[in-house]
Amino acid sequence: MSEQKQLMNQLTSISFAMDDTVLFLDTHPDCQEAMEHYRKLRKMRSEVLHTYETKFEPISKYDVHGSGCFQWLNSPWPWEGGNCPCGIMKNDCSTR
Repeated sequence: MSEQKQLMNQLTSISFAMDDTVLFLDTHPDCQEAMEHYRKLRKMRSEVLHTYETKFEPISKYDVHGSGCFQWLNSPWPWEGGNCPCGIMKNDCSTR
């Protein structure tokens, strides 16, 4: 697996864990252990995101910094197999 896909998988996994933790915090807002876990996940995600964007490309329009253009226009689109770790877009979607 390429480094780009490994980093994207890490981002996806950490983001899922963050979402899950937020759901727990919705029903347990005073749980300091869960809040600390969320802070650790947020820090991890920020570090992995920075590494991904430094080595490859921004993953959202909010993360474009002074390059003058959106670099992902030069990469494969999700339905062409780009940045879709599960492959669903390439295998199951049609542009027709």
